[in-house]
Amino acid sequence: MDYTVNKDVYIEEAVELLKELEQSLIILEDTPEDGEVINNIFRYLHTIKGSGAMFGFTKIADFTHEFESTFNDIRNGNCKVTKEIIDLSLTASDQIKKLLNSDSDTDIIDRKNVLSQLKKIKSNTGSKKTGTKRFLRINFTPANDVFKRGIDIIKIFEEVSSYGESKLISYIDSIPPFESYDFECCYISWLILLITELDIDEVRNAFIFVENDSEISINQVTDFFQYPDGNYKKIGEILVDNGVLTGEMISSIKSEQKLFGEIALDKGIISQEKIDGAVVEQKLARTILQEQKNKVEVSTIRIKNEKLDNLINLVGEFVTLQARLHEESVKSKQKEFLVISEYLGRITDDLRDISMNIRMIPFSETFNSFTRMIRDLSHNLNKNIQLITNGGDTEIDKNLIDSLRDPLMHIIRNAADHGLEDENTRKSKNKPVKGTITISAGYSGSNVEIIVTDDGKGLDIEKIRVKAIEKGLISHDADRCEIINTIFEPGFSTNDEATEISGRGVGMDVVKKSIEKMRGTIKINSEKDRGTSITILIPLTLAIIDGLLTSINDNHYLINLSNVEECVDLTKDILSNNHGGDVIYLRGELIPFIKIRDSFNIQTNKPDIECMVIVMVDGKKVGLVFDHVKGKHQTVIKPLSAALRSVDELSGATILGDGTIALIMDLNTIVNKNYSRLDKCL
Repeated sequence: MDYTVNKDVYIEEAVELLKELEQSLIILEDTPEDGEVINNIFRYLHTIKGSGAMFGFTKIADFTHEFESTFNDIRNGNCKVTKEIIDLSLTASDQIKKLLNSDSDTDIIDRKNVLSQLKKIKSNTGSKKTGTKRFLRINFTPANDVFKRGIDIIKIFEEVSSYGESKLISYIDSIPPFESYDFECCYISWLILLITELDIDEVRNAFIFVENDSEISINQVTDFFQYPDGNYKKIGEILVDNGVLTGEMISSIKSEQKLFGEIALDKGIISQEKIDGAVVEQKLARTILQEQKNKVEVSTIRIKNEKLDNLINLVGEFVTLQARLHEESVKSKQKEFLVISEYLGRITDDLRDISMNIRMIPFSETFNSFTRMIRDLSHNLNKNIQLITNGGDTEIDKNLIDSLRDPLMHIIRNAADHGLEDENTRKSKNKPVKGTITISAGYSGSNVEIIVTDDGKGLDIEKIRVKAIEKGLISHDADRCEIINTIFEPGFSTNDEATEISGRGVGMDVVKKSIEKMRGTIKINSEKDRGTSITILIPLTLAIIDGLLTSINDNHYLINLSNVEECVDLTKDILSNNHGGDVIYLRGELIPFIKIRDSFNIQTNKPDIECMVIVMVDGKKVGLVFDHVKGKHQTVIKPLSAALRSVDELSGATILGDGTIALIMDLNTIVNKNYSRLDKCL
């Protein structure tokens, strides 16, 4: 039997739970009496342990058990939350991650040390448990194919039995005759009677990997053993409560004036096993109350990235095909054909939006990982640092979030290490002792804007200027913006000594390249003793965009429509306003322009009237000159071939409706490569 699929599911689930666990631990450090957070931590540990045991991750289960036990003591008031417990729990989280990646014993000494320290803390709390006991009845009918999916039901029973005192009763009346018996199928159901200090939701965690396709009911038994008058609950009443018999069946049996169980068996109404189960329950319970579910749970499903990418690719092909169909319908001039094409276009738009939304995830997932990092940095640097996050519900393409994580991590490390002062220095400047790093995310048109700020010492502009001139990166008359931008030059740093956290602060060139690879921009603003702000602007997605189609001769080019301000025909009247260089005077504004024909060294004859597309890139308004502007085009971005990959001015390609190729322009590169020349024309 292949357990690989289920193990992969467990690993994915455990990784997500560990993220939630770390975030909750950091919150608990600031609010140690928060019962809800404590319960959440216990539940995360409990699920990691229980599911780990079920799928063969016994080292994880054994290791996690001690921490689960500790937080159970904390829940019951037998142990206090301390910094030592938080530190150990975060270390334990790191150890569990290692075990998920490798089952080797290379870190066994580290795990033993962690457990040893934890036991010392627990030994000082010597209180006894005082939790309230609950009496639960669990009906469990697994899916018929549960064994084929690699589920070990024995592990479920072992997990439930670890919750307290339990009694297990098997129902075998659904087992088929031997000739039709499938040994890989499950025909048995179970009744579990459990006395525990856990609540129903915590007990339900034992069934986390079978709950979607199994019948599971967990009910609380309110009174044990007897009615108030001392009589046990009758067998028939228990069986009706269990759904085994109906009221009419009870009446029919009672009319024969014989022993209830004997008649029910003779009539074939019920099996001996179910009567035995009811007898056990008669000794334990007075009544069963069905718990009302007031909380509506959101149904989710996990999808592998490659499947999602395949879906996006198929949608992209569909978009391209629809564009071609629309062109053919326009050529045909058949009204019915046009109507169908337009209707299909609306469906295509909806399909595109839905498929893209599936890839969107909130920024809060990235924020949470930085919270742990800030805590560690604060400890390692001996600085008092807090992280504030805004806009966690801002959604962005998952692939972009993955690509953003490393650049943001580098920026935050630099801010903590080189930007924020130590406590004594901050006191001398009349600043709050606690330094603050703030990450904000929000929408800006079709882009996402991420701003990382700190309230530290800011950039030393004069020191940067001197170093940049020394390296020949800028001239003596460079403005403030040019001076700051030298930070993005490879290997540039004003720090002579390296630190363990972020070295000498170099690497911002790599950050910039990473952002530009996502068709984004990055800029820095800083004030002395007030801090530094880094703003990143990137598109919501890299898969499908709305573009403006242009051409030079037979070559087609696409520009991201969100950057386009307007289009202008370069008539003789407009060109007469040119100021002796690549700049025109349009409605009271000087606009520099770039001739794409010259940039790409295209030697064919140009038309009498060229078209200029005015774009806004990183706050700079620039004109791009083409032969023609074709109009709006929904663009599915494809990677460039090896021959074109070295052309920095291009970021991708797409297929037009007629099957021809259009190249997607990288506006950041085009504008930045030419702007210093154009700036001199203004």
